[in-house]
This record gives sequence, C-alpha cells and structure tokens, in this order.
Amino acid sequence: SVGRAGVSYAPGPVFKSPRRHILYLVGKTVRSIRAAIMTGRARIADLVAQPPFDGDLLVAVSGGGDSVALLTILADRAAEWGRRLVVGHVDHAVRPGSEADADFVGLLADKLGFEYCVERLVWAELDRISADTLRVRRRDVLLRMAEDCECGGIALAHTADDQRETRWIALARGAGLRGLSGMWPWRAPWWRPLLGTTRAQLRQLLESTGQTWRQDPGNTDLRHLRSRIRHVVLPAIGRPLTQSDSIRVSMLQDEDRFLDSLAFDALDKTRTFGNCLSVTRFRTESPVIQRRILRHWLERQCSSERLENLRLVAMTDSSDIRIVQVGQGTQVWIGANDMIIVPDALLDPGWRPGIESTIDWCGLGRLSGQWPSEVVVKPARSFGILDTSKCQMSAVLRNALPAVEFPDGRCNLLFSEFAGACTVAIPDGGKISWQPAE
Repeated sequence: SVGRAGVSYAPGPVFKSPRRHILYLVGKTVRSIRAAIMTGRARIADLVAQPPFDGDLLVAVSGGGDSVALLTILADRAAEWGRRLVVGHVDHAVRPGSEADADFVGLLADKLGFEYCVERLVWAELDRISADTLRVRRRDVLLRMAEDCECGGIALAHTADDQRETRWIALARGAGLRGLSGMWPWRAPWWRPLLGTTRAQLRQLLESTGQTWRQDPGNTDLRHLRSRIRHVVLPAIGRPLTQSDSIRVSMLQDEDRFLDSLAFDALDKTRTFGNCLSVTRFRTESPVIQRRILRHWLERQCSSERLENLRLVAMTDSSDIRIVQVGQGTQVWIGANDMIIVPDALLDPGWRPGIESTIDWCGLGRLSGQWPSEVVVKPARSFGILDTSKCQMSAVLRNALPAVEFPDGRCNLLFSEFAGACTVAIPDGGKISWQPAE
C-alpha cells in the first residue's frame, strides 16, 4: 500500500481484537529498541581493537559502571583474541561498603569464568589520605598483580568523559602540554580502550543486558576536584562532547610524542658512565628538551617547581658539588662535569652537607661537606656514584663482613654487588684519605 507523500510501506498483520493489535505494536517497538541497542553494543565492541601488546590481560574492575562495561566487552572479545583475562580489584578501604564492592566484582568474575585477584589496602591514618595517594597505591597494586599473573598489560575503563575531566583538572593545576594531552590510549603497561566511548553509551550497554553495577558515593562528593568539574563546571559550560575533542587530544599527543622522541635522543647523547649525565652536553639543549631529559632521566614523578630548580642549578657554573632534593628519598648531585641520582637510602642518615672538609671526585668536581667518622653506603645494583677508574686512584674500604678489596686502582663503589654494608674509612679528623694507585 501507499502512505503519505507516495511512500510505500509494508502493512502489518490485521487483528480483530484492538488489545492484540496494541500488544503487537508494543512488542514490535521493544524488538526495534533492543535491536538498536545491540547494534550500538556491537559498534562499541568494534571500537575495542586488538590490545597493542603481547600476552594476557589484567582488567582493573572497581565495580562501577564503566569498569563493569569494559569487562563485559572484553569478555566477548577475549576468546576471539586468544587472550587470558584476569580480573583485578583494589579495595581502598576508605569508606563503609567497600567490601561489598569487592564481593560484587568477585561474583561477576566467577560468573564470567575469569581468575580474580583482590587486595585490600591498609592505612595507618585514614584522615590523611589524598586522592593522589589512593591513585599511587592503586597503581602499585595493579602493577604487582599484573606481574604475579604474568599479564602483558592492564586495561583501564577511562572514557571520553574521563578524558575531558582529566584535561580540565590539568588546566586548573596549570599543566603544560603533557597535562593537556590527557590520558594516552596505550602507555605501557596501561591500556585504555574506551577513550572514544562516552559514559552514557556504556550505561546503555549495561542496561540492555540487564547487568548491574555498583555506585561509588565519592563520585558525587563535591569535596573532590573531579566531582566539582563533573557536576558543576562542565554542566555550567553546557558544551557536549564532540568528535573534535578527540581530534584535538590526538593532535596534542602527537606533538608530545614528537618532543619526547627528541628528548630521548638527547638523553642518550648526554649519558656518560653509569646513570650519570654530562653537564656540558646537557647545557647545549634547549630548555624545552632539558626539562624532558630530566623528567625521563629521573624516571619518577617530580613537581614542575623542583624540576625547574634542578635545571637552573645544572645551568650554573660551580667547582663544588650542588645537592638538589628532587623528591622524597631522592637527591641529584651536580658537579662541574657530571650529575648523578643519589637515593637517600645510600647515604648515612647522620650525614649533612657542611663546610669543614673537601673531596675531589673525578667528573663531579669538589664536594664540600661535614663528614661523620664514617660514611655507610648500602649495596645497590647497577648504580654508580663514583668511577675512580677515570682518575686512577683507590680508596680504603671496609665491610661489615670480610674485607672487600678493589684491585687495579679502582673503587667500583656501588657498581659491584656485595653482601652487607660497605664503609668508607675517614681518618685524619674527618677527611677522606685518597691514595694513588700503585
């Protein structure tokens, strides 16, 4: 038959009973909606490509809607990829009901037939726990789980909404290019396959399958910056997520990746012996590359203020060694020619820089310091403070265990592994005594 405007349509069945006709129309509508939802689910699953790494996969599942949806999608694809999936859950233990979240995730993993790993955090003082502390502890636990389960990557359920919120947080904190680039889809071992999917799409997927999830009351707690941005700032702006947001993020990440490649090349050229950097070569680079060299060299989180202070000290000429604290438990010593990373654990707790004695170290210049009667240096692997092979001198070393001798005029202190603590003898009123090699 022909409808309005000459458009043909297939007539449906004719029912004598109006009630049966209404039931038919309702059923047809439900089937259409279900088909549309399942089509949407298929489209979301198609967006999750093969993981960009080899080996099995640890899926971090908090029990919230996003991570449950991620597990649902990956469960459908795991057999196709030939990957073993392990479900990992970290119970932060900072609010009532967190044990129920862990039980929920455990039951879901069991239902899907996946191995389940869970760890509950222990805190000495709950009132001093920050969001950053939670994130660091959670990441450490997930890394350990992945290692124990021999997984090649860790899947996280961050969405396009999370990406936008993260970039706003970075903007509020005064971040640069790296912060505004947001979260990367893959930065080993972290894999974020849902950055192109919205939170609403994932909720629709779960509702279509009847899969429930847990609600975290912290997500609506306006004491947290992310919650204020999600529930106050972004609604006030009123700008919905669009494809252009993803394009801009991708462009920023391309630029960040390019600068990183330049910095890694410069870092390789700047390294000297061990893990030392040449101060002379470092100073030839631009400030932009210098900052990235230091960040990659330190291999740890370091505030922008401390990083810039380290860079400025390295750019200043001095015959004495300068000591810069770059984070909790880590120092950088900067000499005339080289700079090195020195964990606090390698130094005697009683040692403090002073002005009463001086030591000339090849490559590092002159160190002025107040020394105790002895300096205890703990053993370390592949870590070098001093390479005396360059200056053909030897040091007197004493060990808590049988004496350790270094022949050929070399003190390979902290380059070799040995048992117990190694003590550098300091005679003559607090000065280290060096003797030429015979």
